[in-house]
Amino acid sequence: MIELCFGSLALAALLGTGCTQKQQRSECWSARQSSREAIVHGKLDEAQQLIDRARNVCAGQSADDIRRIQELIADRREAARALAKDEAEAEQAHASPTEQFIRWATEPAERFTHSLANIECAERGEPDFGFCNAERKGSRDMSVRYWEHDRKAVRYELRTKLPLECDDLGDHRLVRRWSADTRSFELCELTERETRDFSALLVRSANESRMYLFSFAYLRKDTAFEQTLRRPSPNAVEQR
Repeated sequence: MIELCFGSLALAALLGTGCTQKQQRSECWSARQSSREAIVHGKLDEAQQLIDRARNVCAGQSADDIRRIQELIADRREAARALAKDEAEAEQAHASPTEQFIRWATEPAERFTHSLANIECAERGEPDFGFCNAERKGSRDMSVRYWEHDRKAVRYELRTKLPLECDDLGDHRLVRRWSADTRSFELCELTERETRDFSALLVRSANESRMYLFSFAYLRKDTAFEQTLRRPSPNAVEQR
């Protein structure tokens, strides 16, 4: 009788273990399947939590499947980041040319070189030796002229068909206005925190407007440009 009881207990323990393993496999499968469904619906944080749970519940089982699901989550996250970047760039492209221009001119110094395309620097012996000219990547209407060995000596240029005003640049102090040769000019000092290292020259004609943002350090290097600001052409007419 005692042996029968012991046998019954052993069988019960064996059946209990079997039930536990079956339940574990069921929970393992359920967590993995739920993680896949969360990925399909774009719920990546939830999918990550579920696959983390599956990793604990499965206790080493279905390791290859768990790895594939984890890689799928990583791929979807990368795709989401790429989409967000494309949307941000599209939004930036729809911003006004002036906003894009100012954003470029005031971006951190470490991004300056990476933003340039078609860089050309004057060779030794040339009149402009020391200066470099370049375009902004992806925008041929924006260019820059700078002193090769001084990042602060810089003049940015924007060309557009739109009319431009110093008011487009935010807070500023108007220095002077004048006209000459069918063009009008407007010179102002910028006073907002982001742009206070720059002055602006606006040149407007019938077919095109140009905006120059330049630093005081640039004027010390480009004396010809500095002279055009001090003494416009003889037929210039001052305006109020």
